[in-house]
Formats: sequence, C-alpha cells, structure tokens
Amino acid sequence: MQRPGVAARFLAVTLNVQGLAQPHKLQTLLDWAADSPAQVVFLQECHRAESVWQWAEAQLGAKPAWRGQWFYTPGTGSSQGCLVLVKPSTILQGAPRCSCRQRGPRGGCCG
Repeated sequence: MQRPGVAARFLAVTLNVQGLAQPHKLQTLLDWAADSPAQVVFLQECHRAESVWQWAEAQLGAKPAWRGQWFYTPGTGSSQGCLVLVKPSTILQGAPRCSCRQRGPRGGCCG
C-alpha cells in the first residue's frame, strides 16, 4: 500500500550544461526543467564560481523564474558548479529547507 504523498516513481535527470556563459541559457534550462517529467534536475558544470542566481539576476535584470527548491555548489578549479533543481510538487525527506534568501558561505544555497 502506498502512503499518501509518497510518489510511486521518482525521475531524476542530469545534464552537463558545458557552462552558463549566457544568462538566457539558464532561463532556457529552467523552462525545460519545469516542463520535464523529472522531479529533480541536476545541472552539472555550470562553470560559475559565484552563485548562479545572483549572477543571472545581475545579467537578466530579474530573478530567474523557478518556483521550486534549488541547491547550488560552486565547485573549484575546472569543475565549477552544480545546480540541483527540485520541482515544487516534490518533497525530499531529509532535504534542508532553504530559499533564495538563505546562502551558504560560498554563495551556494544551504551551503
């Protein structure tokens, strides 16, 4: 018997985005992730040492449109940046609760 609120299936997708030099590329990926059947999307190799959200907001003049949770790890050297997007309808047990206003010591969400 399935418990209420527990998904029978879980789908995650991981993409190597080969950098986010163009701020509109991030918004295109966010739009794709919102339409994707995946509950969690991992965007690898963002090549951003700083917070992706702060950078994109400065470049676009507005916050990127994403209503779910997100977690960002800036990384080091040539392996810079992994952004994890979690759809609003997805509940991850044990996941830290954070919002765009809570940042870790290196700019990542929930550090």
